[in-house]
Amino acid sequence: MAAKTAKKDLKGMKVRKLDGKTVKPTLFNGKAAGQGKYLSGEVDGIIVVDQNGRPIPFRSIGSMEVL
Repeated sequence: MAAKTAKKDLKGMKVRKLDGKTVKPTLFNGKAAGQGKYLSGEVDGIIVVDQNGRPIPFRSIGSMEVL
């Protein structure tokens, strides 16, 4: 049985935000296209990309905020 996380346990947790929305970490595997494999991010089910259409590394997206 999975343990439930209480809201008080989330206090002080750091999350990455972009335009007020939480960024969810997503693994990008672009080895076949020669882009490598790295952790990227998505907001509302859409991968965050740069102006060339390449996914941005997770640590470069938005800013860190404390809940």
